[in-house]
Amino acid sequence: MNSNKLGILIGIIVLFSLSELFPPWHYEYEFSYEAGYRTNGTCPAGFSFVDNPPRIKSYNEMTVLCVVDSDGDMAKIKVHKSLERLNIQRIIFSSIIFSIFLKYVAKDKKTILALSNMTIAFSSLFSVFYILFLYFTKSMYFAQ
Repeated sequence: MNSNKLGILIGIIVLFSLSELFPPWHYEYEFSYEAGYRTNGTCPAGFSFVDNPPRIKSYNEMTVLCVVDSDGDMAKIKVHKSLERLNIQRIIFSSIIFSIFLKYVAKDKKTILALSNMTIAFSSLFSVFYILFLYFTKSMYFAQ
């Protein structure tokens, strides 16, 4: 493995480590309507350090961020790690690391190289869709 390939592998491992140190978080809240019925909801809280969850924002900021109706009341707001999004990130990075490892360890075996190329292609495509999903759901910002 030459220095360029090793640099790529180390870069991806550093990104994987950063994604573990700064996991995605989400707000969980209870919303009660004036008619008397209640519902639960979640909305993204961004990324924050693993031991420092994002703060709960003011009521007006939360209603805008979570896109809730104006004819109700938001209560019992809690902050949790978004394990679904964190596991998606883990799968993406693990598959990229695995495919790079396969590609550069098995130099002449065509089936392993084909598997490695397919894994890189699918994980890259999946990561692009995941980033677009985060962008369009406005959950890419970092908590302050």
